[in-house]
Amino acid sequence: MSDLDLHELEQVDTRVVAWVDDFPRERVAAAIARVENRLAKWRQALAIYDAMHSENGSEPTRWSAAAAAPDPTNSLIPLPERTPTKAQAVTTVMRTSPHTTWKLDDLRRALVAHGWIEDTKRASHGLQVVTSTMVQRGQLERPEKGFYRLPSEGTTDAGRSE
Repeated sequence: MSDLDLHELEQVDTRVVAWVDDFPRERVAAAIARVENRLAKWRQALAIYDAMHSENGSEPTRWSAAAAAPDPTNSLIPLPERTPTKAQAVTTVMRTSPHTTWKLDDLRRALVAHGWIEDTKRASHGLQVVTSTMVQRGQLERPEKGFYRLPSEGTTDAGRSE
């Protein structure tokens, strides 16, 4: 090797060391985490879609409300810019599995997970009032006490948990 080649290698080495020293590792790691979180949400959306549709795409399959219950750290339900009313929140959650009969407690847990209601007895009572009002208005059906579903044909009771 000539002296010139050795000098060039030292300059390259210096530039590499400077690049590594200035590398924004935390920003890059945070960006990767955001992308991975988004990918996980899309994978979950595909899994929900696949779980709800048969292989030929005709009839939705039976699906559990527990599987539909949102994970507060990895939610598929888009958060609105403003907090929805309780009725809007109930409808939003129930639309994640529109053919399911939901136990009131499953709805309550999903709403709490999204921060749409508090985890208190008072908020639970308020949710009971809202769902009863929605039944009276025809926005929900109540096949039996404590169970609700969106008004449509072909609903199932897969979401019941006793």
